[in-house]
Amino acid sequence: MMIKHLMFVLALSVAGCTKASTANETPNNTDNRGAAPRAKATVTLTSVTFADDCGGLAPQQAPAAPAVRAASSEQAPSDAPAKESIAARRRCQQTSMQLAINGSAETDVRIKSVEVFDERGKSLGVLTASKPTRWVDASATYEAWDEKIAAGQTARASYVLSQPGFVSHYDSHDRTYTVKVVASVGGVDQPLQTTVMIVAQPAPVPT
Repeated sequence: MMIKHLMFVLALSVAGCTKASTANETPNNTDNRGAAPRAKATVTLTSVTFADDCGGLAPQQAPAAPAVRAASSEQAPSDAPAKESIAARRRCQQTSMQLAINGSAETDVRIKSVEVFDERGKSLGVLTASKPTRWVDASATYEAWDEKIAAGQTARASYVLSQPGFVSHYDSHDRTYTVKVVASVGGVDQPLQTTVMIVAQPAPVPT
């Protein structure tokens, strides 16, 4: 009888410990699920230029204002293929990309990756983004930028890109590339994408 009493007390003790442990556990993910953190800035990939290695020079022309996406089936200009002829340029134009950044809170922006894909979706390689600059209206030039943006501020930025080995100065066929960028805004990733079209430029015929 004594043995049965001890076993009964032991069973109650174990059950009590188990119940207390469960009560102190963190609720599951469903109970803790909340709204996603609001982005401190919105980044738009406005254009990508496949051109030359000009020693990392910033663009000389003012950046185009990003287009507002219309509620229609047509593509916004920022997403439409940008036709460009590399060989036809009169001066050196740096391979680069341009971004429009709208800050809703003070934060920083970092470029984590830039990857290029062909028309079939095959990855052609990763490019390195460097030398961030920002367009300054007062001086009408791009100036060095620390990749920080304040609340309510808008920045039109440019990054030098490493030379893509898959782009030729002379090509008998039009080429369309998809550029996918991952920008980190305050530690939160934002995926970006645009399309670049290179118009065919056959090599000159020797005379």
